[in-house]
Amino acid sequence: MVNRVWVAVLMALLPTVGGCADEQVPSPDGGMETHLATAGEALEAGDTVGYRDHLRAAVPLLPVGALDRPFQMYRLARAEAMTGNPDAAAQWLQTAWDENIESMMISYARIDPAFAPWLDHRAIAPVLEQMEDHAITVDTLAPGVYRLDAAGPKLLAVAGEGATLLIDAGYAPAAASIRRAIAAVGAPRVGYVINTHAHEDHVGGNAEFGTQAVIFAHPAVRDAMRETQPFVDGVTVPARSGDALPERSIARDTTLSIAGVTVRVIPLPAHTDGDLLVYLPGSHVLHMGDSFFPRTGRGMVFPGSEPERFVERLRGLLNELPDDTRVVAGHDPVVSLSELREQFARTVELVERIRTSVDDGLSVDSTVAVLGPEGFRESWVRYLHRVMGGGDRS
Repeated sequence: MVNRVWVAVLMALLPTVGGCADEQVPSPDGGMETHLATAGEALEAGDTVGYRDHLRAAVPLLPVGALDRPFQMYRLARAEAMTGNPDAAAQWLQTAWDENIESMMISYARIDPAFAPWLDHRAIAPVLEQMEDHAITVDTLAPGVYRLDAAGPKLLAVAGEGATLLIDAGYAPAAASIRRAIAAVGAPRVGYVINTHAHEDHVGGNAEFGTQAVIFAHPAVRDAMRETQPFVDGVTVPARSGDALPERSIARDTTLSIAGVTVRVIPLPAHTDGDLLVYLPGSHVLHMGDSFFPRTGRGMVFPGSEPERFVERLRGLLNELPDDTRVVAGHDPVVSLSELREQFARTVELVERIRTSVDDGLSVDSTVAVLGPEGFRESWVRYLHRVMGGGDRS
């Protein structure tokens, strides 16, 4: 089924699939979410036509710009491929690419058995070839510090003495474009990489950069990459080895000097077991990886399965950072530290309220009834109530 990048983002962050708070996207036939769920059930039952038809009904209802829209378009593309419609599959892949929310997601087609018979097809091959030669948008955040929009994930390139530090490696097909973008701003070659976590959109380029670069990551990232990782609907990312694997581990708050640049790396598991935050003290820039979605996180910071530990550690960091710190999110725009602090304060409030609810023995339904009218999203309340010891009390 769906891997943890989408569990964390879609299940915990978005109130309905693609919409804003309490918005329901209408469907003339049972509802969009019902179609999406039924599509998965049909696939598990071996009904590829039903899988395709339910996705055909659901995907056009997703608002353009919704975070999960490229994900569902990819599902529909693979369903068309599975039912012998390569032209329709190519159309949905192209639409996902053109909408530029998570364009590089189409790269999964190269490891997806559904596309194996069609990779050289006249309609599909040109769509996939676009990945190797696309222009990456580069924004300068500070002297020698560049934010790269890598057709999905937002990376940082930090020019140092004789080498560039790359924070996250992006998808594998983007590597050549990333190199060109770095060269275009006059920065040296990539000599170091820090992976913020193990998902493919952040580590896929490791194999390309790892031949000449030292790669740092949390030890859980190396462990995860040595195993196959699920993507969606039975599609898996192959296990990695050799140059793709991080060679240096960071498991505690660590300050490094990399190519003459001071870099602080802070482990903060939430989105995955191996999340790292990366702070550049000389530039006042913080990269949060996928631990923060300022525009699509519904005004809060997802605190993971140990919310109170998360709150304690992030509170300490935010109290230390200078007020002019700029915050880079893995898939959203750059924001100010004040915006992160505001969303974190709302998160702390929710965690504290749920701790009181659990300690008082309130059921999850009673907790939802109290907190829902105050603007706290029901799925967050239910999730946090469970992981904070409320169990399944309804």
